[in-house]
Order: sequence, then structure tokens, then C-alpha cells
Amino acid sequence: HNLTRLFTLNILPSGLYVDNILRELRRELKEECDYTLEAAKLQKYKELLERDPELSLFKTPTLIPELSTKSVLTMTFVQGTPVNRLEAEGLPQDVRDRV
Repeated sequence: HNLTRLFTLNILPSGLYVDNILRELRRELKEECDYTLEAAKLQKYKELLERDPELSLFKTPTLIPELSTKSVLTMTFVQGTPVNRLEAEGLPQDVRDRV
């Protein structure tokens, strides 16, 4: 409702299709909160990293499917460097682009 209020106060540029923007935001939020979908994405990303010898040094958590549901995502803990710190760690740009 706060976002709708911003649009009605004419703070944002004219010509924006408020209904379309709000619809897309709701869709994306709903998708982000679907942990079954997130689990599938986690598995796919893990498989892609493991298939590429150059990227196999990167580790992702392992999904624990028997403890995961649409509203709970359970995975192992992996100690490491967050993706957004790879540049500071000195990885070449081409490797960072592929990750």
C-alpha cells in the first residue's frame, strides 16, 4: 500500500503503468517466497558449478529435501566467501562473470 501511495502522490515520473509495476512486483515476491522453486534453483546452480572444472572450486549448500517445504528451505551451511566479494578476493573478471 505504501508503494501505491507514492504513485498517487505524483512523486514518481508520469507515464508509469502503476498497475503493471505492482502486478510484476507481487508476482516476483510470490516467486521469491516459494521455497520449492528456490530449492530447484539451488540444485540447478549446484549442478552447473560442479559440471565446470574451472568453477568446481565454488561450493553451494546442499538441499535437505526431507526438511524443506514450500515455506521452509533447509540446506547445509557452507563457510566461504560471498559471491559479491569475489572481486576483492582477486578472481579474474571472466571467472566472476561465469559464476
